[in-house]
Amino acid sequence: MRAEKPRAKEEETEGGTRPMTRAMTLLYEVYDGLYVNLTNRCSCRCTFCLRSQGESVCGSDSLWLEREPTFEEVRDEFAKFDMSRYDEVVFCG
Repeated sequence: MRAEKPRAKEEETEGGTRPMTRAMTLLYEVYDGLYVNLTNRCSCRCTFCLRSQGESVCGSDSLWLEREPTFEEVRDEFAKFDMSRYDEVVFCG
C-alpha cells in the first residue's frame, strides 16, 4: 500500500484559490548525514520513516515532491554541498 500524499495547501489569489506549489527538497541534512529525497513512491511504510510523523524534518521544506527530479536537478543540488562534511549519504523517499 502506498503512503498517502498530503494535499497541497491552497493560497488566495484574485481569481479564487489555487494549490500552492510544493518546494522541491531533494537533499537535506540530518546530523552527519546527507539525505537524498528522490521520490514519493516508496510503499515500505517503515515505522521510523519521517514522513509518517510530518511533512518535513530538521527545518527542511516539505519532503513531498511536486514531481520526480531529473538527473540534472539532482546533480546540481549535490554541487551545492561539501561532501567531505558527511559520514553517510542516505537515499530515501
